[in-house]
Amino acid sequence: MKFTSAITSMVLVLVAYLSQGSQASPINVKRTTPSCYNNSSKIIFTQYWIPKQGTIDMNNNGDILSLTGPLTNAINTTSGHVIATVDKNTYAKCQMEGTCLLLNGDLINLDQGKNTFLILDPKKFPYGEGGWDNPLYPFVSVASNDLPQGTTFEVEELVNFKLPNGMTHNGCVRVDDQGWSFGNCQFDFFILEYSFYPNLNLPDNVHAQVKSCQPLNYVTNEMIQWMNRGGHTTTANTISTATKTKSIANGSSPKAGQCGDSNAGQSMCLSPGSGTSFQQCTNGSWLDRNCGPGTVCLQSDANAISCGFGTGNAIKGGHKPKSDHHN
Repeated sequence: MKFTSAITSMVLVLVAYLSQGSQASPINVKRTTPSCYNNSSKIIFTQYWIPKQGTIDMNNNGDILSLTGPLTNAINTTSGHVIATVDKNTYAKCQMEGTCLLLNGDLINLDQGKNTFLILDPKKFPYGEGGWDNPLYPFVSVASNDLPQGTTFEVEELVNFKLPNGMTHNGCVRVDDQGWSFGNCQFDFFILEYSFYPNLNLPDNVHAQVKSCQPLNYVTNEMIQWMNRGGHTTTANTISTATKTKSIANGSSPKAGQCGDSNAGQSMCLSPGSGTSFQQCTNGSWLDRNCGPGTVCLQSDANAISCGFGTGNAIKGGHKPKSDHHN
């Protein structure tokens, strides 16, 4: 016992000595930038967005799906409060992406595990929350696992690139997020909404260089409205019963031509097989939705629509599926 105590005392003295030395001469560890960000090699470049209830989206296999249907799944908080009740597709996307936008305008995020959510403060996180309790910004924020928060860099392929919202990108983006489903030397580019994805047609690999640059603001009034934050109104008013009944392809018309609890979530193509628009019964009104440019609305019944090329085949993503990884 005395021998053990003596050794213990010597160890304590040695630790104290080393501690003093480390305080006097701190060791600075410099984090180096991976060589893939020197603009001479290509990095993997994927995109992600916010799933929005009542719209068209895509799964990780590149298949188109509609975030509509019977309201069967409750979005709960950790205390058991029900934020909203959604269809199974919307619920699955909320879990997979970790965030989604509900019809009532609430932007929600996973809280604890994959079964409880919280409502994000729209003033603090108008377009979502990043990996460091920071806001995300469309066409600016990227998720990266090997660069520190706030790192800016220039993507060669984005310089003077025409965005689908009509604005021109200056190539400067910033690390605002992280991801668990991919590794190093990859960026996941935040584009806000799925409807932008088919039109971006970005390459699978890009050249990027870490540099000091100034990200721009690419948010338009239409994007603000899409988030249910105001802006120019782009959703439709109630349409006539005759138009609603006529627009359904190979299916039954809404009950008594009304939009109510009995057919909430019901959707219909306006010009099946040729047009991009469809209608969805939401909160007592028929609202305009869109499959996206270059596609058409396909429909087999009053509750099941898809977006494709007019042949009955769903769109397959031209790029690698987006990452399902975010907070």
